Amino acid sequence: MRLEFFSESPEQTRKLARAFILKFKNLDQPLILALTGNLGVGKTCFIQTLAKALKIKDRVISPTFVVMKSFLIPEKRKKSRFAKAAPDKRFFWHVDCWRLEQPDFEYLGLKEIVKNNENIVCLEWAEKVKKLLPKNTVWLKFEHLGGNKRKITIE
Repeated sequence: MRLEFFSESPEQTRKLARAFILKFKNLDQPLILALTGNLGVGKTCFIQTLAKALKIKDRVISPTFVVMKSFLIPEKRKKSRFAKAAPDKRFFWHVDCWRLEQPDFEYLGLKEIVKNNENIVCLEWAEKVKKLLPKNTVWLKFEHLGGNKRKITIE
């Protein structure tokens, strides 16, 4: 499935992010979001809004120098009738893959993080680690169309 959205302002990008996370935050599998696009195109704005919609109070900024950060999701997941008991703790991970290579991915424990059903993982510059990501990864491509206009493609 491929969906295309157009945004003419940061607020429209935030609105899309809020709608997206409300729809997908209670999956019975990890939610892995691979964000691609040039610098300044709205990836971090989208991720910050996801975190805020999940009721995360901490300031979310690109983890360029620390590579990744995790945040406790204070809101418990709604349990589906097919799922086991909902866990006490869920985490939102924000990863900057700009400088990552395969050994780093494994050393940082990202292999396990992207497999954990309780995690929501956002990877900026995800094209750098594409071959290491699971098949159920949701790809979000951000494109600058001039001025404040952006195209966001979700696959």
